[in-house]
Amino acid sequence: MTDPKKDNIDVQVLYFGLIRNVVAVAGEALTLPARATVRQLFDLLARKYGAGFHDAMFTAEGTLLANAIVLLDGKNILYANGLDTEIAPESSAHILLTMTAIGGG
Repeated sequence: MTDPKKDNIDVQVLYFGLIRNVVAVAGEALTLPARATVRQLFDLLARKYGAGFHDAMFTAEGTLLANAIVLLDGKNILYANGLDTEIAPESSAHILLTMTAIGGG
């Protein structure tokens, strides 16, 4: 018989910047299936927090917004496999949403 604990991973998610207005918490611990990706984490968060989370983080085409920064164990996921980066057990994810840059004269 397999141990159900080994089939799951625990992830600590911390929220910074404007995304905290959407989720209304500073952080939370989540359990995901083993070998889950950042994309699966975001799918879970979008189900939990609704369209507001998805709209705050993604373009209409489904890519991360330029002002969304996601770190997994201190490393920007853009330098790994992006949303398809696999999450290791006991990982820490930091999600930061900065203000959109605007220009002026």
